[in-house]
Amino acid sequence: MNRRELRAGLFLASRDIMRSKKIVGLVFLSLAFSYVNVVFLASMMQGMTQTLVGVAIGAEGHMTILPKEDQRFIEGVGNLRKKLDAIPGIEGATSRIVAGATVEYKGKSLGRAVMGVSPRREGRVSVLPSSRMVDGEFLTQNDREEVVIPLFLADELEGKVGDKEYIRAGKTIKVTYGNGVIKEYRVKGIVDPRSFAWSNYVIATEDEVEEVLGVSDVASTVNIRIRDPSDLRRSKLELTMQNARGDIEIWEERFQSIKDFTTAMILLGNLVSVVGLIVAAVIIAIIIYINSEGKKRQIGILKAIGAKNDVVLVMFFAEAIIFAIVGIALGLALTLIGANYLITHPIRLPFGDLKPYLTPRLILISCIAFILMAMVAGSYPAWRAARQNIIKAIWGE
Repeated sequence: MNRRELRAGLFLASRDIMRSKKIVGLVFLSLAFSYVNVVFLASMMQGMTQTLVGVAIGAEGHMTILPKEDQRFIEGVGNLRKKLDAIPGIEGATSRIVAGATVEYKGKSLGRAVMGVSPRREGRVSVLPSSRMVDGEFLTQNDREEVVIPLFLADELEGKVGDKEYIRAGKTIKVTYGNGVIKEYRVKGIVDPRSFAWSNYVIATEDEVEEVLGVSDVASTVNIRIRDPSDLRRSKLELTMQNARGDIEIWEERFQSIKDFTTAMILLGNLVSVVGLIVAAVIIAIIIYINSEGKKRQIGILKAIGAKNDVVLVMFFAEAIIFAIVGIALGLALTLIGANYLITHPIRLPFGDLKPYLTPRLILISCIAFILMAMVAGSYPAWRAARQNIIKAIWGE
């Protein structure tokens, strides 16, 4: 095929497309929505994955040090935190101490737990101190006899779950610890961390819980945030070599269910994208086939005046590619409009804000896949049209 034949085929393809503007417009619109189905839904699945991962890391950090199997607490936490602070690459480390307890309010009793945190350190690792305060304010380092309650638990204690009635700041709750100590706490604030990880804990200061339990310089967990989380397993190995005094787990190990769920979401997104590509391929194949069948006489006349098979092949093959390119352009415009709207107005879920995770890599891969799909879908109808017999084509057979 020479350049002249290529140009002739492209010219005929463009003229043929412009003749049926209404039908072609519907084809473009159908392919645009097929492209949206491919890339937008995939970006929403990726967004769900990013949200769940963000919730896990926002609650527990990138790594967690747990007590050894035969120990209740991690001991020597003060020295451990100093050691962690001195390690390059660690953005923050905080310790937490958890105590089983029963929470009572207005005659309602719930078996929950009290988590003692260091307000000064917690913000370096988790989103808890920076979360939206529904009422009141968060704890300070020296607070005693005061607690903060997550919104879900506050709602559960006051009225029915989901009725939007919750304990207000300034109210008093009674907490019975597992060791028999009974204390009354003033509710300093209601926090909405948008994470199920905090939903069942009454939040107190670390010193308060240690005093109730009669322990010192211990923790139930030490949570760590890494500056560069790209290689957490290497960071875990470095901490292990530093003798971190406990079992170390990265967030993927600690939240295996979230990892499995996100993997399933990515696979589902890929499946939906494949189905979208197949639908688009069927649309293009049918359009090119019907178009070539309806233009048998024109094809016969073109061949009779000297047009070679390659010209006809390029004509219909180019139509398939043009359909794909215009469908991509319209679909990408719709996708960007929808994505920008959801980024500024995310879907609010109990565990976080859901918004699309649209990356240049995802857009590039989807465009290449869409064009390759069009080439495959249009190749057989175009080849079939190019191989038609001149006489039969002229007679419309």
